[in-house]
Amino acid sequence: MNRESPTLQSTGESLSPLSPRAEQALDTQFDHLRRELSLVAAPPALEGKLAAAFAAHHRRQAGAARWRARLGEVFAPGVAVAASLGMAAWMMLAPVAPMLQSPAAPVASLGDDTPFIALASLERIALEPKPRVVQTTVPRMMLASYGVAVSPEVAGENMRAEVLMSAAGQPLAMRFIP
Repeated sequence: MNRESPTLQSTGESLSPLSPRAEQALDTQFDHLRRELSLVAAPPALEGKLAAAFAAHHRRQAGAARWRARLGEVFAPGVAVAASLGMAAWMMLAPVAPMLQSPAAPVASLGDDTPFIALASLERIALEPKPRVVQTTVPRMMLASYGVAVSPEVAGENMRAEVLMSAAGQPLAMRFIP
């Protein structure tokens, strides 16, 4: 059983690092080994016992897998519903910690119900020595520039606003008063 060594199709070069004589010697030895192994076989009684043991083991494994799948089908929906109800109850009944405002937040509240919208950085607002609050009126369309939906019917009307001004007269923050 002599095999040809693999070659590159385009150039015809051999891919084997062995010389043709060494390859032929190895092929001869491998052929001899294949013939000898084909003569070796397990006794029929041993082969029958191994096949029976394998089949019994496979049946046990298949039965256990079937039961695990069945239990998963039965209990998984119940566990999912229980976990969902537990999370919902925990979210509704657990006390809510007060939200702490980070210094990088874009909205600063000065004690009223309506928060101020920062027009400058919060660091600059905090460093301002004498800020003052000025009341003014602004067009309602100004709300749209801050992402608030404005009805076209009232877009042209004015509304009250408070502006936090720096000592130099620059606006630092603004809040709209309903």
